Amino acid sequence: MNSRSASRPMPSIRPAKSEDADAVSRCVTEAYSPWVQRIGRKPWPMLQDYVAVLREASVTVAEVGGRVVGVLVEGRRLRQRTVYLYTNELMVENIALYVRHGYVEYERRQEQGFRRVFMRKALPEPT
Repeated sequence: MNSRSASRPMPSIRPAKSEDADAVSRCVTEAYSPWVQRIGRKPWPMLQDYVAVLREASVTVAEVGGRVVGVLVEGRRLRQRTVYLYTNELMVENIALYVRHGYVEYERRQEQGFRRVFMRKALPEPT
């Protein structure tokens, strides 16, 4: 273990609750604000109503010291064999990160005024 990882507390992972909506919104805003200038508008996640998202989707949060530091939104939990995601085509660093983690691009298209890159990753067979 290096000294950098020793000083960082491990996040706890849990299902989001309705009362997490403001914290989730703040986390998303913090994560996506740097992209506003590059793409010329707020990215799609910053435009969402997280009260509704928490009601309609499966949302997991990561917390450190009681503060939400990460959010994962899944539309549904089925025993899927593939993970799908999309990102803005101007978020080239994100695209490169996803590729390094095994995702492959399968489509680009414009939706709701956003140029999106759609990617997928096959999951290993359950053991």
